[in-house]
Amino acid sequence: GGTNKALAGVQLTGVWGLTFGQGKWTFSGFADLWTGYIPEWDAKGQKKGLVLFTEPQIWYNICKTVSIGSEWEISNNFIYRASNSKKSFYVNPTLALKFSL
Repeated sequence: GGTNKALAGVQLTGVWGLTFGQGKWTFSGFADLWTGYIPEWDAKGQKKGLVLFTEPQIWYNICKTVSIGSEWEISNNFIYRASNSKKSFYVNPTLALKFSL
């Protein structure tokens, strides 16, 4: 038989959406937190740990169909890293223009 074993875990997910400032601003996104295998290895094989991944967004609603804003991809133990890097926490901001029909 193989040496692979099942990993019991738990995952929590939260989502939000809030419009404020007389409809001019929207704050939305999600956050996931779970236990599982992380992109790191040691002498015994792949490590287990806590993983965080979230993408909060802030939008300025120019009109009903056009918004400008930003999304921040924030993660810990989610993105694979090179073996010579100890970095496991990443923040990747973006700028966006959104058209809603």
